[in-house]
Amino acid sequence: MSKNGLIVLAKVLAILGIASAFVFYSCSNARAIRNEVRDQNRAREVTAYAVSERAAGYETVSFASLADAGHPGDAAASSNAAVDRIARTIASGHRHTEVRIDDACMQALFRAAAEFVYHRFVVTDHGRYVDWRLAEGYRFRDRTELYGRALIGEDHEILFGTSLAEDAPLRETFVRFADHHRGNWGPVHTPVGLATDPKSALVLIREIDPVVGAGAVSLGSAELDAYWLATRMGRHRNWFQGRPSGLERYRSGVVGLTLEHGDGRRRTVLIGFWSPAGTCDWRLTGLSQLALEISGGLIDY
Repeated sequence: MSKNGLIVLAKVLAILGIASAFVFYSCSNARAIRNEVRDQNRAREVTAYAVSERAAGYETVSFASLADAGHPGDAAASSNAAVDRIARTIASGHRHTEVRIDDACMQALFRAAAEFVYHRFVVTDHGRYVDWRLAEGYRFRDRTELYGRALIGEDHEILFGTSLAEDAPLRETFVRFADHHRGNWGPVHTPVGLATDPKSALVLIREIDPVVGAGAVSLGSAELDAYWLATRMGRHRNWFQGRPSGLERYRSGVVGLTLEHGDGRRRTVLIGFWSPAGTCDWRLTGLSQLALEISGGLIDY
């Protein structure tokens, strides 16, 4: 072989050696990442069950009992009494505030969260839930976005066996999904009651700069962090418009509650709200749940 041929061969072998080393490194790195993710998921699962066990001794009130709230036949009185009961549970919980907020503004957040819990979980008529959201000034997200990026069109075909028309009415489509999920979740996925112990509720108030982001948060104790923050909080699917994009600072209000499910386990949820800085106009923006991938079904809201 000529000298030039040997040089070419040496270069080829060198390249092959580098490529082999890169492939080996990539495979080893991918394996390490998979193992790390698996270990993290196991740790979150252990924590999720520990939270559920800790909450097992908490007093609860069933959603069925809240549905008439001692005023059978009087829907308005029952609704007000139930919302008041939920709001008192929220008010009794742990409060972690990073910005000054007056009592009236705090009470408004309690009420907003209680109204949502009542209309989404206590009321079983999902058309009433939609009507409440619309009456509160919420508006559906863009139909194209919902049916496309939010995978509602794809889910419709899976669940109902038919394609979803591009102009399918939003209210009726939401009700169909919500009715289907309530009827097919099974007990492990169905919230049936609310824990009322003060340790079962949380209120977290922060001010967020969209340019910087929310950043990490601690509730001031390892016990509270483990109960509320140490597990993956899977997000449910919001059909309504959330906080508009922009660079203005805003208040973030998060209400944590412990819901009892049909299988007897208690699981935490976080309900997110926002308001323009300096106001008390709390607007619903998020709903997430303890270890959603192992402990709950998707909730459309």
